[in-house]
Amino acid sequence: MAAFEILLRQVGVFVILILVGYGASVSKLVSEAGFASIASVVINLLLPLFMLTMLSSPSLRLQIGELALMFAAIALHYLLLFGGIRVIARLMGWTGLFRDLNLVLLTSASAGFMGVPLASVLLGATGTFYIALFASLDVFLQWSYKARILRAYQPEAMAASPQPFLKRVLTPQIVCVVVGITLGLMRVDLSGNIVWDTLKSVGDMTKWMGMLYVGSVLADMRLEHLRPALFVLLLRMLLYPILFCGLFSLIPGISSDLLLTLAIITSLPPMVSIPVMIHSMGIDDQYTSQCLLLTTAASLFSMPAVIWVVMHAFA
Repeated sequence: MAAFEILLRQVGVFVILILVGYGASVSKLVSEAGFASIASVVINLLLPLFMLTMLSSPSLRLQIGELALMFAAIALHYLLLFGGIRVIARLMGWTGLFRDLNLVLLTSASAGFMGVPLASVLLGATGTFYIALFASLDVFLQWSYKARILRAYQPEAMAASPQPFLKRVLTPQIVCVVVGITLGLMRVDLSGNIVWDTLKSVGDMTKWMGMLYVGSVLADMRLEHLRPALFVLLLRMLLYPILFCGLFSLIPGISSDLLLTLAIITSLPPMVSIPVMIHSMGIDDQYTSQCLLLTTAASLFSMPAVIWVVMHAFA
């Protein structure tokens, strides 16, 4: 019941902000250039601060064996997703940009925005750290490997002058992730410091501003995007998490908290910042934004269902 209430509050706020962004776009209250500026602020300022302040928790109690198992689970999760989506794309006839947009979107997870609030109530500091760690790896993949995939579809003027590898990888997001994890592992407690608390408050604006942007692109919604999004919902957010957690439940001595952590990670909807990144690269982001809207709203029901099945069937 607690999981449902947390998701209800989180998704409810998201839906309201999406509607506000949609209304502002339809009414021309905010111009397209204004929403582009919002996207730039989210990418280059708010998201890095969010990751930095989220990853530092001095009350962690980590066990080396459990941490190694979590890394193995995350690695297998990505391996299955990247391989499985490529196979599905071939079977479904997805090609070109549409195939790669699905690959980028569906291998991401809204771990920072939705997973961490849920874990903080159900799992405490250690479970929250594991999901925050997963979120940091997701951000790294987003701005390295996934960004490289999508650069093939950038406008010719941008593709003609590629950035050096280090400049692409050492983004504000990645730097803040590394610093945040370091502070967390060293148990450096900066809470109560007025500067740190202010940075945390600014970083918390990421999910709100990101959802406003997502709402702005819904003014041009196309119904042909609905069918693949529904397919994603059934396979990626319901069947796959249950099968994945069922596999790990076969490991002797695995804790129920770790299984719950994996259930949350694998059933999360796609990452909110993916459409923002796609837009910042000059690529059509309507499909990803609309798919994100549907899956985020549906996660209100799909995530509690997955968690219930995992905890009753495998834990």
